[in-house]
Amino acid sequence: MNNFYAPLRALEQKFITYTAELGPGPGKPVLVLCPSARVAAHLQKQLCQEKGVVSNIYFKTFSQLLEELDQENVQQTDPLLPGNRLHEFLLKTLLSRPGLNLYRQSPGFLTALRTSLRDMADSLADPEILKEYVQNCQEPFLLQEQQHLLWLISVYQQYLNQMNKVKGFRSYQVFFNQALAQAEHSAYLQSFHQIVVYGFYELTGRQLELFNALRAHYSVSVFWAYDSHAAFAFGKKFFDTNVLGSSSAQKVTGVNVPIAAQEAVDCLFTAEQAQTRPSQMHLFSAADIEGELFYVAKEILRLHEQEGIAFEDIAITARSLEGYKTLLPEVMRQNFIALNTSFSFGLLSQPLGVMIYNLLSLVRTGFERSSLLAVVTSPYFKHKKQWRYLIEQCLAQRDFAQWKDLLRPTLKNYDPDFMAWLQECRACLEFLEHSHKWATLQETLLTFLEENVDTSVFTAQEKTLWEQVKHIIHNFSRYEFIEEYAGEKEFLDEFFASFLQEQTHQVYDEPNGVSVADVMNLRGLHFKVLFVLGMNEKVFPQIIREDPVLKDYFRRIMRDQLGYWINQKMERFDEERLLFYTTLQAAEKEIYVSFLRSDAEGKPLVPSMYLVELARAARMNLQSEDVLRVSAHLPQRLKQVDSRLLTQQEMSLLIALQPRPQEPYTRAGLLDEAKQKSISAAKALSVLGAMGPYDGAVQSGEEIFTLCNEKKFSPSSLRDLATCPMKYFFSKAVGLKEKDEVCSRSEWAYNERGNAYHAILMDYYERLYKDGLSGQLFESALQERVLASVDKYYQPKSYQSFGIYPVIWDMILQDLKESLAEFVTKDAKKLENFIPSIFETEFEKIYEINPQLKIKLKGIIDRIDLDVKSKTFRVLDYKSSKHGGKDLAVEMFKRVILQPFIYLILAQDDPKMRGCLPDGAALLNIKDGNKIYARQELSPDAFLTLRPRVNDFLALLMSFLKKGHFFINPSDFCQYCPYTAICRKDSFRTFIRVRNEADFHKLEESKQ
Repeated sequence: MNNFYAPLRALEQKFITYTAELGPGPGKPVLVLCPSARVAAHLQKQLCQEKGVVSNIYFKTFSQLLEELDQENVQQTDPLLPGNRLHEFLLKTLLSRPGLNLYRQSPGFLTALRTSLRDMADSLADPEILKEYVQNCQEPFLLQEQQHLLWLISVYQQYLNQMNKVKGFRSYQVFFNQALAQAEHSAYLQSFHQIVVYGFYELTGRQLELFNALRAHYSVSVFWAYDSHAAFAFGKKFFDTNVLGSSSAQKVTGVNVPIAAQEAVDCLFTAEQAQTRPSQMHLFSAADIEGELFYVAKEILRLHEQEGIAFEDIAITARSLEGYKTLLPEVMRQNFIALNTSFSFGLLSQPLGVMIYNLLSLVRTGFERSSLLAVVTSPYFKHKKQWRYLIEQCLAQRDFAQWKDLLRPTLKNYDPDFMAWLQECRACLEFLEHSHKWATLQETLLTFLEENVDTSVFTAQEKTLWEQVKHIIHNFSRYEFIEEYAGEKEFLDEFFASFLQEQTHQVYDEPNGVSVADVMNLRGLHFKVLFVLGMNEKVFPQIIREDPVLKDYFRRIMRDQLGYWINQKMERFDEERLLFYTTLQAAEKEIYVSFLRSDAEGKPLVPSMYLVELARAARMNLQSEDVLRVSAHLPQRLKQVDSRLLTQQEMSLLIALQPRPQEPYTRAGLLDEAKQKSISAAKALSVLGAMGPYDGAVQSGEEIFTLCNEKKFSPSSLRDLATCPMKYFFSKAVGLKEKDEVCSRSEWAYNERGNAYHAILMDYYERLYKDGLSGQLFESALQERVLASVDKYYQPKSYQSFGIYPVIWDMILQDLKESLAEFVTKDAKKLENFIPSIFETEFEKIYEINPQLKIKLKGIIDRIDLDVKSKTFRVLDYKSSKHGGKDLAVEMFKRVILQPFIYLILAQDDPKMRGCLPDGAALLNIKDGNKIYARQELSPDAFLTLRPRVNDFLALLMSFLKKGHFFINPSDFCQYCPYTAICRKDSFRTFIRVRNEADFHKLEESKQ
């Protein structure tokens, strides 16, 4: 047997030369066993390019070779036991048995235990030998851990036995033993002239067993990835024991391969330093991943376009690509850089996966409002109905009983089908939570999903995900071979666990594109240029922790005393060093290494100890200009690179930041109509002159005035116009709807309380008027009648209509009765000779402000009291609470309280009031702080005196409309405005331009 060893780059050259010299051809085929399919493809390419070898050489991994050997065993037909959640379910079932239920079964514990059992199985450890050793050994540590180790060995033994008993399947142990037995007389292996093992720095126990069988019966040559360099400490034990200990080994020498900054790389983890700083090594830092990938993309473009390096000769790597896999493809796409890679994402990364998860979690989340909304608004939801609005209007927050209680026909978008669907969901999902046969539950779940998921809208990727979900469900049919019935809640627990473990793959299959892989998958490959990202502490090297189940002390005994090849977990730290060393050796011409200065939350990050060691070996200082610092600010980043490498969007942004962007846009060929408008808008928003169209100065003022006048002006709309013209514009001119008020179960909505006051008082006074009892009843009778009006509309069970908690509603109802009883008593004392006679009546009128201006007014007057003797009337408007002082003549302009005045104008010339003169108006406030009943009066004299000023005020407001001046007017009311998200009230320059506007000052002066 030929044994060669060297670092991977030199080893590859020796392999290519050696394999070519074997002369693979007709009758002399060669089998190559290598670590991965990626390495196999790379070696095939190198053999073809360098030696012209294209046929009669076959590449396999150890797993693929076992499958080939298994196929020769014609007597075996049972498939291999799937290595998915079924193994964990089997293990979980075992641990529930008496004697094995020593520890609590947390998900983390089960994962750690399965990893330990897999390591033991891979080492081919015999449980009987392990048990005998532990029982007879007198070492203090083992005596202390004896109970735990005997438990672990017992679990291991029963785990192996149980996997062998699953009906219709073979365990991996049986599969491996059968394939191994086939090796000696395999026609497949005998067909090869030579077997070559390439690129391993260690083997598992099972791989070692197969390797020993191969070299015992066939002509084998081995190329070990090993060197005496300190970085190879991880593989030294294996090499000394299984390579040098079994045969002689020849170190590959005299092979020269290009390695970027080789002198510095070779000085890693030694006391040596490079003689000079390597020009081929580039260190850079970025504030975040966006900045890091920005620099990488621009360097790739520069290397490709200016130095002629092909994309396929460039690679990007990191210890883990988890933090890069979402953003990296998008950045490369924006820069037109082709990729040759694939990324794995959980099913919850896809909207369809989220919808399925939310749907099946409804019972577990208690039909929580946001989860229910997420389901019914999903484009994948099969029932295409307007249930979203029904959910938003309903006050239910969670719990099926709440939805059943609060989904009432009185709701605006009520649909009885929604409640029926909720009941069906509840019944089905609760069925899945109970104990039934696995096949029954599997069929029920699949039917439920098919009834609720709209497969007609799927994209190709979503069809694949859907098939993955169905595959997860179909796999449950195998669970019956272990346990016939699922336990309580077990079925959905297993489904969710499988669902969260399942991965979907995003493939970027461009053979000539930039390769992207983590450092584990990059082993054995090399490129002209390599970018190593994310060199931060706790990232590379990864944090290595001892196995809590199978500790290193016993692992060392298994390997060194019992002969089972199993690694110690803490030796993985040495593997991290080896990975870093071999990663750097993969760069032929240029090597770029980066680290992040801060995390996503802006917290400072520390460079990796490996990066510090690399900088030392390369005579570089991480705190100096040796490290290129990518700016945290995008505009500055854009200025750091050659403008020829910028995307059109980046170039546009860079130009926009210049004082006069129009000319550079024109020179760059980027000036289109949209950008011209944007430049004009930006310029208009940046000046401090007069109001413009972006401040609410529009050209269609006359049209807006005509439209609003046709719809008539109410006191509330006039108040909006006087308070903030911009809000009026959004509401009346643009027609933006206000979002429905979010209600609460712990309080009565303000508008609902106001409606209650109006309805009850109208009923109370109307009955008094019809019965002819106004002013003739004692206080007790008045209170009795108003309580009857309350009872007419609201009862103890009315909480169901509003969704308020019963206890809270009892308090609200009691307060309502007490407040209105006191209110009508006090109001009766203020009536004098007036009788409440007209209630909740709508009035309209064309009102002449001046000879040149007439407007249409409208309003619903809450109450008009008549004095038949004096032929006068009073207008009254109910308010829930008081704002301002008693005298409305003072408060009218200051607080823009226009209702009393407008209502008097509407009523005085109405046919209902013919022959009657106005005797003033009043706001009747139900509450004034802790007090009940307060009047704010507008006297008849004040009405006449203020009329000219009101006319001028209304004329001013109408002039705003006609001129199209809808400026912002920030105030305390902004916190209640529904349009605050689109208003420019926080723009300083807009604020200054409005303050320079004459109309703004006229409005402010008119309120004084």
